[in-house]
Amino acid sequence: MSGPPEISVVMAVRDAGAAAETALASVLDQADVDLEVVVVDDGSTDDTLLRLERAAARDPRVRVLRRPARGLTGALADGCAAARGPFIARQDAGDRSLPGRLAGQRDRLRADARAVLISCGTRYVGPLGEPLFEVGQTDAISSAAIAELHADTFRGPSSHGATMFRADAYRRAGGYREAFAVAQDVDLWLRLVETGGTVLAEPAVGYEAAISPRSVSGRAGPEQRRALALALACARARRSGGSEAALLAAAARCRPRRAGSGLRARWREASALYFIGACIAARDAPAARGYFRRALAAFPLHPRALTRLIAPTVVR
Repeated sequence: MSGPPEISVVMAVRDAGAAAETALASVLDQADVDLEVVVVDDGSTDDTLLRLERAAARDPRVRVLRRPARGLTGALADGCAAARGPFIARQDAGDRSLPGRLAGQRDRLRADARAVLISCGTRYVGPLGEPLFEVGQTDAISSAAIAELHADTFRGPSSHGATMFRADAYRRAGGYREAFAVAQDVDLWLRLVETGGTVLAEPAVGYEAAISPRSVSGRAGPEQRRALALALACARARRSGGSEAALLAAAARCRPRRAGSGLRARWREASALYFIGACIAARDAPAARGYFRRALAAFPLHPRALTRLIAPTVVR
């Protein structure tokens, strides 16, 4: 690569194994884009780093950074600090960028100098790749939704991995803040808007995000909701001239729990399995019942899973 790329794709991984290769391939296969992929290995203990180094040896567009395990937010900050392109796109391990995603987002940002952030529609899929649901927005809906600073009405982009933003706006905004171990995306998006830019959204699905019972999204719902409320409170404080100090200290205490085998961990795993089953129940009842059974195996008294198996026509 003779000069800086136009797009830097930043991905943080830890013990992702083959899923990291799948995500990486979906980016490297993007057409009509001049890109680099900055992959930050956040202290993997499996063969993830070896897989990434092999990918970098095959394709010079891949740059691998290694660091001790300190968490997703810090890994993303390191990746964005190393990014050389004027546009930074996110990609999560285990997810896929669909064909045309990066070129389409780049073209929209090129055409609108005021835009600092763009997302595309996201298709959420289950552990076996089953389509669960889709989330998409228009420009107008996205701009209005991100302006709401209350947890019950706020709607950010369709997913963290589906976003692209201007590198200069990212740096003016202060980048990712390690106080937010979760909801770091919302905290960044709100500060990007405060640089004076607008938000765009491609409604078409350009990104596929996997939901796993043991992923952070599957097991850290309460922490994510608390961190979201704190990110919004920080934005309200900034915009009114107040201090964020106490709010950031509270955010730093809001950490996702490690996956484990305790009662709470089994409840959260069961709830995630139930959710996946409920998403597919209308079109694949046998598969849904399989997820409900797995939910009960994880937590035998999960009420919703039990209800759906006893009375499958009840919608909850």
